[in-house]
Amino acid sequence: MKQGLTFVLVLLGVMVTSLMLAEWFELSVTVMVLMATIGSLFCLLVLIVVPRIRQKAAEREYRRLVREGVHSIVGRARYRGRRVLHYSDGSVAVQTSNGMQAFDNFDACRQFVDGR
Repeated sequence: MKQGLTFVLVLLGVMVTSLMLAEWFELSVTVMVLMATIGSLFCLLVLIVVPRIRQKAAEREYRRLVREGVHSIVGRARYRGRRVLHYSDGSVAVQTSNGMQAFDNFDACRQFVDGR
């Protein structure tokens, strides 16, 4: 729902901006439509591609931590759809959209994931 609303707002913003620029520079309707189409496609591309790139980077970081972790991993789990690594010192790393995030214990991790 949130992503769909973002798409709609970006498309409307690009179209309004292209209308204003076309009016300001006194461009033809064809150029205005072309500007709006290209701008909208570019924004949609950014809104779709950037999250996927970030997700793949987080996945690579997770795999790297599994292979080369500083402390030995004593357990792997999932919490609310996120991958969690439990280390021997009691610390926890959870996979987020920005990459792996470390916590001192699982309670802190759970508070972060649950948004408390």
